[in-house]
Amino acid sequence: EGVSAASELSALATGDKPLTAEGSLVGTFQYMAPEQLEGREPDARTDIFAFGMLLHEMATGERAFKGKSQASLIAAILASEPVPISRLRPLSPPALDRVVSTCLAKDPDERWQSAHDVLKELQWIREGGSTAGARSVRHVGRERMAWAAAVIAAVIVGRFAFSWRDMPRESAHTIHATLLPPARATLSLSDSISIPALSPDGRRVAFVARGEDGKDRLWVRPLDGLEARPLAGTEGVAYPFWSPDSRALGFFSEGKLKKIDASGGPPEVLCDAFAGRGGTWNREGVIVFSGQPGLGLSQIPAAGGAPAPATRLDSSRSETSHRWPSFLPDGRHFLYTVLVAVMPKQTDGIFLGALGSDQAQRLVDVRSNAVYAPPGYLIFTRDGALVAQRFDAGSARLAGEAVALAEQVQTFPLVAAAAFSVSDTGLLAFQAGTPDERAQILWSDRTGAQSETGITAGPITSPRLSHDGRRILFRVEDRQGRGDLWIHDVVRRVSSRFTFDPANDFAPVWSPDDTRIAFGSNRVSGGDLYVKASNGGADEELVFASPDRKTPTQWVDDERILFGTFSAGMTSADVWSLSLRDRKPTPLLQTRFNEGGGQLSPDGRWLAYHSNESGRMEVYVQPYPGPGPKWRLSRDGGQFARWRGDGKEMFFVAGDRTLMAAEVVAGQTFSAADPRPLFAVHPRARTLDYPYDVTADGRRFVVSVTSGEDYSSPITLVVDWAAGLKR
Repeated sequence: EGVSAASELSALATGDKPLTAEGSLVGTFQYMAPEQLEGREPDARTDIFAFGMLLHEMATGERAFKGKSQASLIAAILASEPVPISRLRPLSPPALDRVVSTCLAKDPDERWQSAHDVLKELQWIREGGSTAGARSVRHVGRERMAWAAAVIAAVIVGRFAFSWRDMPRESAHTIHATLLPPARATLSLSDSISIPALSPDGRRVAFVARGEDGKDRLWVRPLDGLEARPLAGTEGVAYPFWSPDSRALGFFSEGKLKKIDASGGPPEVLCDAFAGRGGTWNREGVIVFSGQPGLGLSQIPAAGGAPAPATRLDSSRSETSHRWPSFLPDGRHFLYTVLVAVMPKQTDGIFLGALGSDQAQRLVDVRSNAVYAPPGYLIFTRDGALVAQRFDAGSARLAGEAVALAEQVQTFPLVAAAAFSVSDTGLLAFQAGTPDERAQILWSDRTGAQSETGITAGPITSPRLSHDGRRILFRVEDRQGRGDLWIHDVVRRVSSRFTFDPANDFAPVWSPDDTRIAFGSNRVSGGDLYVKASNGGADEELVFASPDRKTPTQWVDDERILFGTFSAGMTSADVWSLSLRDRKPTPLLQTRFNEGGGQLSPDGRWLAYHSNESGRMEVYVQPYPGPGPKWRLSRDGGQFARWRGDGKEMFFVAGDRTLMAAEVVAGQTFSAADPRPLFAVHPRARTLDYPYDVTADGRRFVVSVTSGEDYSSPITLVVDWAAGLKR
C-alpha cells in the first residue's frame, strides 16, 4: 500500500534533540557505526568504530566493509565481519587483529571504551608486545608496512585521545530530517528534473515526483504537515522555482515557462521555453530564466509577455549556455552558471550578472548551480560535495575556504546541476547519492526481459548497434558532463575506448558499412561533426563546423549524414542533411518550432522526426525530401523514432517513457497502425541523444538504464545548517 502519511517524515527532530536524532544519518556511510545507521545516539565509542575502519584500511589497503551500493554497504556494516588483517597481511602483528576487531565490535559496550585504551594497545604492539610470525626476505617489505601502520596509528590515536575533549562539535541546533517520497510515487534520480525547491519562507518544499501512471507532476509539501499533494496540470514538469512571497511556483513543461499557485489551480503559460534550465523570481515581478539553447538568459514579467535578453553568450570565451539563475537579495544581481565549449582551454563557472547590464563577473570555477544563502554564503557543489563559502553580496567577494555541508549530493553532469535548495530561514534541502554512476546498457526483448551485455564501464549512455549487430557504440560520461566514446565487442564481451580528447564527444552513429563512425564534439565550438574509422586506426576528421551545436542522428549512405542543430533565433532546433561530398548542409526541417531526431526510412522515401508544433514533442512522418502531407505517429508525446530494418515497423519513446511499436506501410504512401506499448525505458531528462537502439529484425534492443536500487531517494532536510559551520 506504500508509505503511510504518518511515516513520511522519518525524523522530525526538534531543537531539544541532539544532531543525530532518531532516524537521522549524518556522516560518511563507509565509516558509520551500527548505532549511527540504526538512528541511535552516538558517543565516543562511535568514533572508535570509525577509527577501527581506518586502521584496517591502513594496514591492508582494503576497506573493512564493502558494498556496491549504500544499501549493501549498510547491510555489511550491520551484519558481517571484516576479513582479519592477518589473513590479508600474514606477517602483520597478530595482536593488531585483536585491536581492530575490538574497535569494530557491533555492540558499543564490547569496544574499547576510550581512545586512550586504543593508544595503550598500539603502543604495546609497537614495543614488541606481539610477535610478527616467521620472517622471510621476500615479505620483509609487506611486514614493515603492517608494522608502520600500527606505529602511525598509535601516533594518530594518541593525538586524537588528547584532543577529543577540545574537538569542535556541530551545533545541537543543526537538525537533520528525512522527507520520504509521497505514497505510491517516486523521486526519480535517473532524471535531472527532481531538484527540490524550498520556499523562501521555509514553510514548504516543492519537488517533482512520478506517480503510478508514470507521469511527472509538481508536488508541494508543507513542512508543518505530513502530507504532500500534487498540483493538477503540471504533467511533464521540470525545475520548479518559487515566487519571492512563497505563494506561487514557476516551472517548465511542454516547451513552455509556466506558473501556478502553490495551493493549486490552473497553470498559466508565460512564454516559450523549449529547453528550460532553471529560473528565478524577484520582488519587482521579474523572472530571469534559461529557456532556449544557443542563447543567454532571458527575462520576462511575472505576468507574462515577450522575453528580453538578460545575458548574452561571450563567443570569445567559447560560451555555449547560461543557466540556473538565482537572484541575490537586492533583486537586481543574480548568480548563473556558464558552460563553455572548448575544455580544458576554457572552464565552466559561476558568474554574477545584473539586470540591465552586459557586465559579468566570474566567481568560482566549477560546473554547478549556485545560490546565495543568509547569513552570507554561496552554496554550490564541487566534486560531488555540497559546499558553502562566505560571500559578501554587497561587494560580490568570496572569502575563506569552502566548507563541506554534505559529502555526496546527487549531481546531474549532463545539465551541470545538483539537487539542493535553501530557504531564507536557515533550511537546506538536498538529495544524496550518485545514481548516474550506476547507469548501464542491457539487452532487452520485446517484453522488457533484460540480460547483460557485458559492458561494465559507467556511467553509460547513447547505445548504438552496428548494422551487423556485432558491436555496440556507447558513451561514458565523467562528473563534469564530458564524455568519450567506447566500442563493445558483443561476441568477445570486451570494450575498448574509441575517443580520447578531453572535450565532450556525443551522439555517435555508424556508417552503413560499419567502417566509420560520425559523432558530435565541442572541441572547437558548441558541437561540430567528426568522422573516424571504426577500427581506431586513424585520427578523427572534422567534416563540418559552425557556431551551432550539431547532433548526428543517422548516417544514411555514402553521401549523407542527418543531424540536428541547436542555434540562436526563432528556429532553434532543426533537422539538416550534410553532403559528405562537398561538406555542405541542407535544411530538411526549419520552422519556428523545434524539430529533431531525423531518421530516414530504409527505402529512403520517408523521414521520421519529432517536433513540438502541437505544444509538446510528438513523432511525425513526412515524405523525403518533400513536399507532401505529414502524419503524426505518436498520441501522447513521443521522441527518438527508429525504423525496423525492413521499414515495416517503427519504434519511439512515448511521453510516459514507454517504448512504443507501430506497424507501418511505407511505400508510395504511408499508413500506420495504433502504437502499442512494449516496455518502460528511462531516458535522461531533456537529453538530445537516443536511450535505445534496435536490431534489424526488431526483436532485441539495447537500452540505457539506471539500476532500480535507490531509485527513489528521500530529501534530506537540514534545520539551521549554518550553525554547524566554523565561524
